[in-house]
Amino acid sequence: VVLSVNAPTNIDPTYLALCLWMALSVIALQFVYRATGPKPVNWLSIDIVALLPMLIIHFTIPYYLIFDMLPYEERLIFASARGGDTKGVVCFATMMSVSALAAFAIGFNLLPDRFALMKPSARTDTNYWKRWRVMGIRTIIVAAISGVILLAILGPESLEGRYSGSDTGHQGLNYLLMGSNMVFLAGLALVSTSTFVLYRSIFRLGPIFIVVAIYIAAFLIHGDRDMPFTSAAVVGLAYAEHKKRLSFRFFVLAIIMGSLTYSIFGIARNSPERTAKSMVREIVNSKDQLTWDRTLNMLGTQVRILYAAVNYVPKEHDFFYGKMKAPAVIGAIPWGNRILFTHLWLRYEGVHEKDSATFLTWVFIEYAGDFGAGTTNVADIYIDFGYTGVIFCLFCFGALTKFVQQKARSSGAMVWNSAYCFMLPMAATSARATIISGTLRSVGWPTFVVLFLGVMFSINRRSASSRPVVNAYPPKALPPSGSAAAAR
Repeated sequence: VVLSVNAPTNIDPTYLALCLWMALSVIALQFVYRATGPKPVNWLSIDIVALLPMLIIHFTIPYYLIFDMLPYEERLIFASARGGDTKGVVCFATMMSVSALAAFAIGFNLLPDRFALMKPSARTDTNYWKRWRVMGIRTIIVAAISGVILLAILGPESLEGRYSGSDTGHQGLNYLLMGSNMVFLAGLALVSTSTFVLYRSIFRLGPIFIVVAIYIAAFLIHGDRDMPFTSAAVVGLAYAEHKKRLSFRFFVLAIIMGSLTYSIFGIARNSPERTAKSMVREIVNSKDQLTWDRTLNMLGTQVRILYAAVNYVPKEHDFFYGKMKAPAVIGAIPWGNRILFTHLWLRYEGVHEKDSATFLTWVFIEYAGDFGAGTTNVADIYIDFGYTGVIFCLFCFGALTKFVQQKARSSGAMVWNSAYCFMLPMAATSARATIISGTLRSVGWPTFVVLFLGVMFSINRRSASSRPVVNAYPPKALPPSGSAAAAR
């Protein structure tokens, strides 16, 4: 914060090198903290998964500037439609990104690592986990059937609206599709967690895995990458938490394979026919695009939105002081924003101020329609609360993720373990998204589904444990396999 006060108003490679050194120091200290923490070490942890994308998105362009190897024309990075040239705020924005990294790390590390694993006593209540597993299987089947039907009715335009804000003309059906996705993820978390707690074998997922694969394939064919990525993250975290810790070697391998797969899907969805054959052909024809620098550049250029935001606010427009976060909170409720804009006191100067993503797109390219230029978590918070708000919000976000992690392990409750599964993919994508909206939609909704199912069907430890369990044979006195008792 002190260094940002007198940040250079031009691109200063020395100052940017200092920022990059500080950012890498934060990441390195977090890796040391993870390696020296409670054993066994699980490298698939929210802190690492959240910090690495923040580093890539906010410091790739400064890295290129330090070594004078920017692979783009300067106007593509430092030109803003509403604020003009943004070179004067690059140093300030980069140092603010350092503060964001440090704030998240401090918030996460503030709460102690009391539990490295789920308490052993929580695993012994097999009836509890079995009831959740059955509920998860039924939930996945219902959600998959309804989701595939809705996706067939709405078509790929329903998924494009996630990024561009386009409207298929079936708003009610769109909300139902979003609801089906939330229910599906809730069921997936239930099945994955309970299966790995009970059996500790991925093969015990059984035939339900086929249903999951079909549902994910339906979204892939329509060009969506979020559902497959989120599903894989949910299953992966449940596996690493309850079956086998992810070693550092496999963590690096998972990052490499995940990035490559994500890029492949990004190329495949450019196919206009959206068939398996045409998508494979698109990948083969564009295989030269599967390079590390292209993937890094694609993520790193997102920081230009932060430059545009810092250059425009508060010089040309005052901070919004939470006004941009109201749609994120109300929008977590279906039709909430329509009520907010139509019937309540909150009024905006124009359509470009309806939310932070639309406003930042308008600032960057002076356009507020069916296309979004994206955002970063630092830019999203900055336009509302400034530098201090960035530090405070990222600190709270880090503390929240740690709290959910420790609560899941200490309580052994399905609701908290499901919330932890949902928190991981949200943290991984938070660097290029809005934290409040992402938390409410990606974590709040599916967690509420799990909570609702538990209350509706009375799935809790007391009711599960109260069911009589007859075991006439102690563990060391099992009946012979050919006896009548064994047959029973």
